[in-house]
Amino acid sequence: MSSTTSTYFCVLTIRKHLLKINPALEPFSDADFRNDLKAFVSGETEVLSDAGLPHMTLSVCETDYPLLCYATALCERLTAAGADVTLKQYSETMLRSRAINGRYQLLLVSENTLDATALPDADILLLSAEEMEDPSCEN
Repeated sequence: MSSTTSTYFCVLTIRKHLLKINPALEPFSDADFRNDLKAFVSGETEVLSDAGLPHMTLSVCETDYPLLCYATALCERLTAAGADVTLKQYSETMLRSRAINGRYQLLLVSENTLDATALPDADILLLSAEEMEDPSCEN
């Protein structure tokens, strides 16, 4: 029979943009680390645990300008907090393929590209419009 898996949802404000964290990979298998990361991303805290932050890769669609701009700003915030972060840009098809095959650490995606049910084992943070606002991203 199939094994039981747990899915964690942290709902801030319902919005169509998601940050997905792959709990199958180290250090993301640690629920405390994921919760600290989600609190940082959501703006609940400006401090990340300084217990040896790992290298992280944030994947985003190369053609989704608002998400790409937000991802860049998020990487800058994470770097300023002491994390080593790489931003990887993929086509929508490649991003979806990598996500479904579990080949991501952090994935910032529009729900139009990949909905919350597509990755049942992912730890998901729904992002509100306010959290994604960045004055440098205005057209």
